[in-house]
Parts: sequence; structure tokens; C-alpha cells
Amino acid sequence: MAGSILLSAGWFMKPFPVFMFVGLAPFFAIVDHTIESENFWENCEMILLGLAVFFFATFLFDTSSIIKVLVLSIIFTLPFLGFAYVHESFGSHTGKFIIIIFWLGIEYVLLKIQWPSKTIFLADSLQITSNWQHWNHETGYLGASAWILFANWIFYTGTLRNGINWYLIILGLAIVISPLIYSLILETKPILRGTMVELYRDNDNSISDKIYSGKGELVARTCAWLSILIILFAVVKSRVTKK
Repeated sequence: MAGSILLSAGWFMKPFPVFMFVGLAPFFAIVDHTIESENFWENCEMILLGLAVFFFATFLFDTSSIIKVLVLSIIFTLPFLGFAYVHESFGSHTGKFIIIIFWLGIEYVLLKIQWPSKTIFLADSLQITSNWQHWNHETGYLGASAWILFANWIFYTGTLRNGINWYLIILGLAIVISPLIYSLILETKPILRGTMVELYRDNDNSISDKIYSGKGELVARTCAWLSILIILFAVVKSRVTKK
């Protein structure tokens, strides 16, 4: 539950959601320490529950949003289940980075199908302080989701995987801080959620930021295609192994 508490606290931190950058680390740890055990599927229920608490917080604990919370929790548990499936095919060399690819791929799919309308993206935690994202016209609005996920992965590796590794912790801090500094240098306007939704809902080419209108959600879209390729490779590998 530590992860859900950190994510929920980060969501409500208006100046800068610092806890969002470490809140998913415990979820990575659950997968890492149980993937080889028979209790993995039971621990996936802990991931599902933790995400449910987080999404419930994002809806301000509104009980009328329970269905949306459950749907989102199930959907975003899929990256962890997908990792488990790929791990069965490729073994211990399967990197946790695949979870990040799957998560971003799912965010992109939800954006494309425009359902549910109240989808919570990790990037939404930075909406209030969008000035930290002047660079996202290059990556897309969901580039902030990639930023959060990547930092979580590094902090997990540097703290919960094999004990404290100060080099990785410093790297994680650099990953969090560098885009902030870069954003202060840039004069471009950040891409907001409304702009992203407008582009993908209406296929509107009148978006003022021509770089963004041309590239769209580059990072998330790339991850969606990579997710398909990874799953296909895993399916093929699984069938070949059985033969």
C-alpha cells in the first residue's frame, strides 16, 4: 500500500508532484520479488488494489466514480500482467522497462479510442504546474507520463532491487531535475491535455504548435507499436518452445 499512498500524495502536491516519481517503485518491487513464485497472481491483486486506491484519490474519493476507478485499475494492471507473460517466454533477462512500454502503450490506446472520457494519465499530475513541461511539444503530452515512469524505474532499481545504489539514485534525481531545468530554458508553450484531446478527437491540423501537430504523441505512439511487437515475439517464442 506504500505505493498507493505515495501516488495519492503526489497527485495532491500542487507545486510539484514529487512523490509521483517514486510511487510506482513498490509496484515494480512486487513484480520483481514474486515473478518466480507461485504467489505472483495473488500479488497482482495487491497491484490492482494499490492502483484502485490511487485512482480513487484522483477522483477525489467520489463514490459515484467507483466503476471508472475499477475499470482504470484493471486496465493499468495489464502492463504488469503483460510483463509476467513476456517473462515466461524470455526468462530472467526480461527487463522491467517493458512495463513502462506497456503502460504508455495503454495510455495511447485509451487516448485514441476516447474512452473512458475521464481516463487518468500519469501526465495529468503535472497539469497544475504545466510550466515544467515546455519540452513536451517534442514528446507529446504523454511524454510526462514516460518521464514519471522512467524515474520510478530508476529509483526502484537504485533502492528496492538489490539494496541502495547511490549511483542510480543520483541518476534518478538527474532524470527528475533535468527536464525541469530544460523547461526553464525553453520559451515554447507546453502542450496541455485539452490540446492533445483536441488533436486526436477531431484530427485537427489547426493546432498552433506545428511541431506537436506533426508529431502528435510520439513517445506513447511508439510504445504502443513496441507493445504489439513484444507481445507478438512472446507468442511466437512460446509456441516455438512448446514444439
